[in-house]
This record gives sequence, structure tokens and C-alpha cells, in this order.
Amino acid sequence: DLPGVYAVAYHKGHWERIGATYEKLATFIKENGLQTDGRYIETNLVDSWLVDEYEEYVTQIAIRII
Repeated sequence: DLPGVYAVAYHKGHWERIGATYEKLATFIKENGLQTDGRYIETNLVDSWLVDEYEEYVTQIAIRII
């Protein structure tokens, strides 16, 4: 884990649609003139260990601001 400030988004639902959340995060970064290191970190917060339905999955997407 790298210390620092991160832009973070949360995706709820199946991973097949996670691209839309990445696009929203990229738009936020661009609109706010932020610089990143380009490496995204995905963390599964809620997955098949906790719920049965893909639509209930939650994934955190973070990118370090430099």
C-alpha cells in the first residue's frame, strides 16, 4: 500500500459493467485537473463470500493522486 491521497469510486453490480465506473472516475479526475500515477487498485469489498447475487457485489476502485 502506498500512502497518499487517492481518488476513489465504488462500483455496485457485476464486474462486466465496471467500465462505466472507471469512466466516471476518469471524468472526475480530468474535470478536477488531477494528476495520477496511472495505476488503479481494485478491492472487492462484497463478493461471493458475502452475497449470492452478482448485482450485490461492491468493488472499490482507487487511483493515487500525485
